[in-house]
Amino acid sequence: MQRVTVARFRSRQEAEAYLKVLRSLTPNFSHSIVFDISSDPAIEQKNLRQSVL
Repeated sequence: MQRVTVARFRSRQEAEAYLKVLRSLTPNFSHSIVFDISSDPAIEQKNLRQSVL
């Protein structure tokens, strides 16, 4: 199985709504939601500040 990033969202609710549309448009394909918190600059900045303190 090949993984392809289709879209990125800031909230789970938006991702789930988009997933619902994808599944209705392409029912023969398998879709899933994957969270990558390391790519969020706000989280990276917060982790950096915590490690400095």
